Amino acid sequence: MKTKQQLQNRKYGGVQADLRTEERKQKIISAGLESFGTIGYAKTSIKKICAIAGLTERYFYESFHCKEDLLSAVYQSITEELIIKTDEIIGQSSVRSIAYEALRLYYQTLQDDPRKARVLFFEILGVSPRIDEEYQEAIQKLSSNAMRILQMAFPTMDHNKVKDTILPSAIAGAIIQVASQWTLNHFQPPLEKILSQVQYLFEIVESVYADYIKDCES
Repeated sequence: MKTKQQLQNRKYGGVQADLRTEERKQKIISAGLESFGTIGYAKTSIKKICAIAGLTERYFYESFHCKEDLLSAVYQSITEELIIKTDEIIGQSSVRSIAYEALRLYYQTLQDDPRKARVLFFEILGVSPRIDEEYQEAIQKLSSNAMRILQMAFPTMDHNKVKDTILPSAIAGAIIQVASQWTLNHFQPPLEKILSQVQYLFEIVESVYADYIKDCES
């Protein structure tokens, strides 16, 4: 008699069972993005997701317990993609222009796929305490990246002092709010104008921060 592990690893059409399971899971996540990002979370049913994925409900429950689990997976896949891509750019060097390119990537990703923007800024809100907690965790990660962008954009700032202020969270909140409003405005004005305005915001922050430090030291 075959063991459970042998059954799990047996091949169907040359593809191992665990690999096929992961492929089905990714199909369902893609279907979740399509449905949540177009008609919305509330109007999406598991039946609808399975129809988009071309799978039966049996395979939905193979990877997820409920629709909320899928929303979490879709949200995490989007945020992880953004964080990984941003990290790759930020890690290239400490050149000021890299900070600008990191912001460009963030906004460009949302413009290229409005479904992701809808999930990130609207469909994720108020679903459950668990999803709210995941949202806050993602904001914290964005705050960390905002701190790194500040370090590159303004190398003369005393970043040991900055990290103990609300600046990273404030910058992260501004980046998100601009992206949210831009999404609602159907990605108008053009990307370059958005980027120049965000860069100007950063410059204002640098100026205000310099005055703040002077007041603290006086």
